[in-house]
Amino acid sequence: PGRAATPSGASACPCRSRPPPCCPTRSPLQRALRPLQRYRPPVRPVPRHLDEQATAERAADTGLVVPVLRHARRREARLLLLMDLSTSTVVWEQALGELRHVCERAGAFREVQVQFLHEGEDGRPGYAATARPGTALQDPERLSDPTGSRLALVLSDCAGPMWRSGRMQRLLYRWGSLAPVAVVQPLPQRMWRRTHLPAHRGHLHRWEGPAGRLEFEPASGGPARRRGIPVPVLALRRSSVEGWAKLVSGATGQCLEAAAGYAEPRADPPGRRCGPGRRSAAGSGCGRSGAPRRPRPGSSPCTSRRCRRSCR
Repeated sequence: PGRAATPSGASACPCRSRPPPCCPTRSPLQRALRPLQRYRPPVRPVPRHLDEQATAERAADTGLVVPVLRHARRREARLLLLMDLSTSTVVWEQALGELRHVCERAGAFREVQVQFLHEGEDGRPGYAATARPGTALQDPERLSDPTGSRLALVLSDCAGPMWRSGRMQRLLYRWGSLAPVAVVQPLPQRMWRRTHLPAHRGHLHRWEGPAGRLEFEPASGGPARRRGIPVPVLALRRSSVEGWAKLVSGATGQCLEAAAGYAEPRADPPGRRCGPGRRSAAGSGCGRSGAPRRPRPGSSPCTSRRCRRSCR
């Protein structure tokens, strides 16, 4: 590029600058993930390796060559990083790359795998190793781990079409029933309740069971308990990530003050739950406003057939 003149008459040359990092505190995030080194899945094999020195010493003392096996001490947790692709998540690709770099250098995982969730032609989610459109998709059920050794972190603003249809929530329910799952929310916390996975503050309790069964107790003034499983919602800062890591890797019976949303096995799409003051996914019916609007006499607050069924 050529030089440009400034109002003062001096010449200037434009240059490119690197964008600011989405994770400005990488080292604290790496330390926050290190408690997962102690994570042990509920169903795991007992790996053992040959202790050559102890075997040789025993053979010299007894004259018998009997192998001495020791329990292998190694990291058992594997991490799966996921991001759903939509027009609203393109801006978070840099955050995904930085989060992957943090997880790989934390020293807490045997393996860090990154996959992208695409919306198929029939609306169902599928996954691929690249974010390019038109890639052959695979069934996301293949990402389920019955042994519970693979933890899943979903980086998403929970505003894409797969969240609006409710398919992502059902997918989180199936994954979370087998292994720990959490959503990393890049949006500011003041906007978490307005997404398609509304997150509220409360207390998470971990009990004995598959994937470390979680129970969520909302804070005073929060929503009532719902069917389904609670999914922790994390922010990209040390206190949020470290609390979740200690809860997952620690003993049962622990309690953590955190934010969580609910993933249900079968639920109406969040955008279709409408009433006075809310908007249906079909784009007709109720208007969206901060306070509920009183319907006019002789009119229904929801005009579409689908909207009327969901409001009954």
